[in-house]
Amino acid sequence: MVEAHEQTYKGVGISQMVHTSRRDKLLGIFQSLNIKPQGGLADFGCSNGYFIELLQKKVFSGKLWKFFGFDFAEDLLKEARAKQLLDTEFAQCNLNKVTDSLNECFDLVSCFETLEHVADYKSAFCNLYNSCKLNGKIIVSVPNEVGFPGLLKFIGRKILRKNPYGNFFKGQDEGKYIKYLFTNGPIEEFRKPTTHGYGPHLGFNWRSFEKHVFDEYLMNGKCKILAKEKTLLGLNIIYLLEKNKSTQKKKQEKTMISFDDFKKIELKTAKILEAKEHPNADKLYVLKIQVGEEQKQIVAGIRAHYTTEELIGKTIVVVNNLEPVVLRGEESQGMLLCASDAENLALLTPEKDIICGSQIR
Repeated sequence: MVEAHEQTYKGVGISQMVHTSRRDKLLGIFQSLNIKPQGGLADFGCSNGYFIELLQKKVFSGKLWKFFGFDFAEDLLKEARAKQLLDTEFAQCNLNKVTDSLNECFDLVSCFETLEHVADYKSAFCNLYNSCKLNGKIIVSVPNEVGFPGLLKFIGRKILRKNPYGNFFKGQDEGKYIKYLFTNGPIEEFRKPTTHGYGPHLGFNWRSFEKHVFDEYLMNGKCKILAKEKTLLGLNIIYLLEKNKSTQKKKQEKTMISFDDFKKIELKTAKILEAKEHPNADKLYVLKIQVGEEQKQIVAGIRAHYTTEELIGKTIVVVNNLEPVVLRGEESQGMLLCASDAENLALLTPEKDIICGSQIR
């Protein structure tokens, strides 16, 4: 059974004071935003829905927002659903696997004290970014597990909890880890992803996470950082980001032509008289065609789809007034028309017998 984040705010003590400081700082950031009358918020690593419930009461009261909570632990999601929060849905999500199923769905995306638990925070942050709408906000909090704050946490957990790290250091040098905390060494080399890709805070370095976000998202304009704040004693870092580039696949813009331009194209029927393989290209045929009283040569890339026997005698449609061009040493004096999909190619031919050289209108 995974402990809900809600439990860390209950009671009186150092741990509760640290968590309360983070919670209040996060609430302050939300309250500083210009919240629209309606929208959608997704909280990744929602635990039992505690923070969504808090936001509904403290920030979104009276607004027509939809809320979505995602977590990996089904027992926590069961607790969350039992709260029966209005306009709220909860679903399982594995942040370690990049997906576009939630692409640009939410105006606000939050993720609190979760990225340090996943096996791959790069994939996890990519999911946060992808799920956020263009110009939407992303709010992320991560723990400081390095330097003096990290050392303070490491020792504090040992004092306050019984066996807080389980078998994390089995086969690993705990003394070396403590040394790295003193010297800001590479603690990430201690991380060993669990079978399901989730583990403890240990080995998470917020500086590496920040560098990744800076290099991959800020430097190329995908998003910009609006605020960066630290909580009590610098034990947590909170980022407020705005998404600047869409992750939706852009539709290809059609190039429009005028009717006058279209009238310049001379489309005519033609009969294939001869077909031979291009001497210098494996995919090309050299075709002799009859267009009315004129004979012409064209080069066509249809060798993978037709044999020479299938082509000879066939009536096709060609662009008759195309400027000649030399293709791999053979002159092409026009272009035949065909239709194609991912696998097939078919020549355009008249459905009835028609005089060679007829105009296509």
